[in-house]
Amino acid sequence: MILPNYGLDSNPDGIRRVAELAEELGFDSVWATEHIIVGPEAVDPYGRVYAPLVTLGWIAGFTERIGLGTSIVLVPLHHPMHLAKEVATLQELSGGRFTLGVGMGWHLGGAPSPQPEIWVGGSSERAIRRALELGDVWHPSRGSDAEHVRRVKEQHPGLRVIPRVAAENVEAMLEAGAEGAVVAFAEEAAMRDFAGRYR
Repeated sequence: MILPNYGLDSNPDGIRRVAELAEELGFDSVWATEHIIVGPEAVDPYGRVYAPLVTLGWIAGFTERIGLGTSIVLVPLHHPMHLAKEVATLQELSGGRFTLGVGMGWHLGGAPSPQPEIWVGGSSERAIRRALELGDVWHPSRGSDAEHVRRVKEQHPGLRVIPRVAAENVEAMLEAGAEGAVVAFAEEAAMRDFAGRYR
């Protein structure tokens, strides 16, 4: 479930409401996205973005069960040691509920225990290679449809694939071999309907 931590209407009350509802409805996890600087073409929807690791740390304090993930952290924009420390801290303070989704390969020094999974985003051949070599999960988004996921799963059957998709595309992704999906909802009613179908 994608958190509304971005967009002109994003606010703490909305983020908290979605996180609490996701936990109440039995969703597996909530995910925060990252954009630090966006060009004019991306102002809608990413003109305002709450920092994902800070947001997820806040959510860890008022939830108990739900997984917490980034979809994605833009690794080249962070100092590797600072990012590793933040990730290790969030993993420990959340009781091991954190999953790190990244946009590129990264280096982790002084790993937390247990180590968070690393999800690698992107739809290019390089992104898939990074997921195979450096990550635990390939986490494609808009650049991959169900047919692309099917081809990748046929080539790499051991690769775990959990795409970020619209709710109406979840079934096709699961049929293509994805092990799950990270979904964004525009409203509470859609979230409740989805939970009713997949719970």
